[in-house]
Amino acid sequence: MECVEDYKLYRIFFYDAEPYDGSSKNPVSKQAVDFANTRFARDYRSLLQSLEQAPNVAVRRGEILMRGWNLGESTLRAIRKDPTTSISAHSFVPNIVQKGVDMRIGLDMAALALKRLVQAVVVVTGDADIVPAMRFVRREGLRTYLHTMGFAGVRPELKAHADVFLRP
Repeated sequence: MECVEDYKLYRIFFYDAEPYDGSSKNPVSKQAVDFANTRFARDYRSLLQSLEQAPNVAVRRGEILMRGWNLGESTLRAIRKDPTTSISAHSFVPNIVQKGVDMRIGLDMAALALKRLVQAVVVVTGDADIVPAMRFVRREGLRTYLHTMGFAGVRPELKAHADVFLRP
């Protein structure tokens, strides 16, 4: 049985989005949070720029949207245990969502398969949204390797549509 090392690297595609660069007010404290100037945002932008400069790496960016504020998981757990739990400004977390990344992955995988640019793809994810793209490239004759990086709770269909499941 062949392994990943049997193939020549075509390119590493890295999919993500720029950190959210807007600001929003906490619903309780009304204090404005400038997400663009957080340490995370600065560090992540730097990481994306470094990856763009690396040989054989293509960074594909989706979009980031701020959809208000939600109660955080720890607050929700506390409320389930004790409905009289008080809520404070720290109880809320921003609801920031990433859009368009799965579509970009699928389009790139389809292009690689249809143009016969590669013989195999290695997908590193724990997200089953990629299953349609995996099914497509397999039907087009590409081998699919899946690495979930140890994500817990990976849906069975994700593993089912990989030719080889790479263990962490």
